[in-house]
Amino acid sequence: MNAPGRAPIARGRSLIARERAEAGFAIPIVLVAMTALGLALMTAADTSEALDKSLRQARDDMELEIAATGLEARFAQLLLTEPIDQRGLRVGGSRLDGSGVLAPPRDGSMRKRDGWARKRDGTTIRSVVFDGRDYGADGMSIAVQDEAGLINVNGGDEAAVARVLQGLAVPALAARHLAATLADYIDEDQLRRPAGAEARDYSAGVGRAGDAGRPGYAERMPRNSIVARAQSSAAAFDWRRLLNPAQLGRFHDVASARDPDAAFNVNTAPAPVLAAMLGMDARAVGTVLKVREYRALTSASDVADVTGVASVGGVTRLGGLPAPHLRFTAWRNGQAHAYRSRISFAGANAARPLLIEPAAPFRLPAPRERRRDDGDVNSFPDSPALLAARKR
Repeated sequence: MNAPGRAPIARGRSLIARERAEAGFAIPIVLVAMTALGLALMTAADTSEALDKSLRQARDDMELEIAATGLEARFAQLLLTEPIDQRGLRVGGSRLDGSGVLAPPRDGSMRKRDGWARKRDGTTIRSVVFDGRDYGADGMSIAVQDEAGLINVNGGDEAAVARVLQGLAVPALAARHLAATLADYIDEDQLRRPAGAEARDYSAGVGRAGDAGRPGYAERMPRNSIVARAQSSAAAFDWRRLLNPAQLGRFHDVASARDPDAAFNVNTAPAPVLAAMLGMDARAVGTVLKVREYRALTSASDVADVTGVASVGGVTRLGGLPAPHLRFTAWRNGQAHAYRSRISFAGANAARPLLIEPAAPFRLPAPRERRRDDGDVNSFPDSPALLAARKR
């Protein structure tokens, strides 16, 4: 028989033990809950930081576009009011000569490294060269590239395309293959080049490793006609498989899509394009770059005379005025994003003289600072007509 009072004591001890056990289970649950809460807060913080970064980038892009379109309008004003020669704008120059024809520059009329000259009446002539060089204005930099000075993907010059691709670190064999597939993609026949590709190759290549899911592979047949944009070259056989996005982008920067028989403007071509199109070494290319600062080169014989190189690659037509399409690029000094548009001269009966096609802001390979030379050679000029209007 149990002693009086022992039963309640036992029940009390049992209750205490149960509470302690439940508390022991509760502590891990609390820890798990606290850990989950901490992870949720960290995720929310990361999401908020990413959102803030996206908003900041959107704001920067908007500010860039506002500033860039202002400079774009200034450039459009110059295009419509100032004379154009083989190299670009001659701001303040005479638009017509005595016969009513656009006056070409005279030899020696442009002083090297100054980018300007003076007429006999004392008027200053400033140049804006369409070869991709930088000009500064209002804390921004701009560059204008004449599409006639770029590689024409419709031109069928396989050697030039292959040389450019090799300059982008593409192996020589792969570069020749891609140049051939691009030519087969554009030409009208179904004759396959030795290193090229025609309809049968496109059909057989559907299931090739690495092709599935890649952008641009929806088109599985050669186009067999010229393209309207250089970016269309990415649809040619093996281009997206063998080139990474950076290489494709850099190729499109130096390529254009024009009439197959359009002349190549040696006066506005960047150095890598000159080397590829004319098949010249660095010395000959350097000579061309120096000479064209003084005078325009208008024929293969002109190039041969100044370089001593008789052959100019596969180029059949040299010289001429810039193409009706120009690439306008603007960026803030030291920033990674840039604004780009394509400015085209409209036809004679068009309602508007210029067509401006803006592209989405893009990221530069590296933040660019404006290249500075002596004096104000790289300062973007104002329109003389606007300056005169301000004085009134």
